[in-house]
Amino acid sequence: MGFGVRENQLNEIYNFMDVYCHPFTSGGQEIPIQEAKLTELVTLVTDYSCGEESCEEGSGSIALEWTEYREHQTEFKKASTCPLSIASNIGKVYDMSPSLRSEIGKTSRQWALDNFSVGVIGKFFEDFIDNTDVKEYDFDKEGSSTEKKKNYPDAFIPHVESDSDWVLTLYRDILAMDNHTNDEGYKTWMNSLANKVPRKQIEDYFRKVARDHNQKHFPVKIEDFLDKDDKGSRMVYVMPESPVDVFLSTALFKSIKIKYPNYNLYVATKPENYHILEGNEHVHKIIPYSVQFDDTLFLEGIGDHEGYFEIAFTPHLTTQRVNNYVHNNKDKVDKEDLCTF
Repeated sequence: MGFGVRENQLNEIYNFMDVYCHPFTSGGQEIPIQEAKLTELVTLVTDYSCGEESCEEGSGSIALEWTEYREHQTEFKKASTCPLSIASNIGKVYDMSPSLRSEIGKTSRQWALDNFSVGVIGKFFEDFIDNTDVKEYDFDKEGSSTEKKKNYPDAFIPHVESDSDWVLTLYRDILAMDNHTNDEGYKTWMNSLANKVPRKQIEDYFRKVARDHNQKHFPVKIEDFLDKDDKGSRMVYVMPESPVDVFLSTALFKSIKIKYPNYNLYVATKPENYHILEGNEHVHKIIPYSVQFDDTLFLEGIGDHEGYFEIAFTPHLTTQRVNNYVHNNKDKVDKEDLCTF
């Protein structure tokens, strides 16, 4: 659920329902099915993949019919749930007596507890660990193959004529890896280039892998960059790039501070733009941008997550992430009514 509703709120949502319908294409475990069962709902479930288990006898589920299709490129088998099956089975539940629906709901909850309770799942892993052979391994050993290196998702990649040299440059400068022409990864990318896959598509993939790697092994903790004594009086302005956008943003800082004089203004941007902001009298502190700053609710808080800032200005989302301001240059601007923050 990310930073959505809390557990007690989710329970209320399920309890607004008379039946829970869960058509899906495939999946190892569809968690909402078990959540619905735990709230004693009759569940309608596609009878494929993990749905086969959820539709077994005594589960309190009604199976939905489906037809097979294949996922493009992978040829993975998928299920397309039949709309007529959905409609007819919802009608079946609608026509049930309240007592029968309650009885099936109780069966459904008990099935979920018998198969997915903490005690059952915990016992499975406990038995697995207890029966695993003991291994001696020094995780702190210097030079261990598990040692992680920081990647560089924003590294500058120069134009290189040779495809081979270009791929090796991606490995070296973005993933911090000394790859070799005999490596399988290298061969895969060379084959992709031979099949006319655009260089930009490959480079974007390398950068995504690098960002995911750093997020996992070198996570940026926003709280490490915040003052300890200004909680409740922080606001942030996010503009990761480019130098021009960061510079133009400085024109807004004075009016922001006038409107919110009791708040410290933090600015999140990439390190290469720090020099543009250093010395700005309206900026309390410059902090490094990360993908976490693309989630306004994460910054301001939602549900049980209290957030880090009282106010988060994220204009980059509508100028650099989703360009929703172009309108073919047909906008009609009332210049007399223009205002700032």
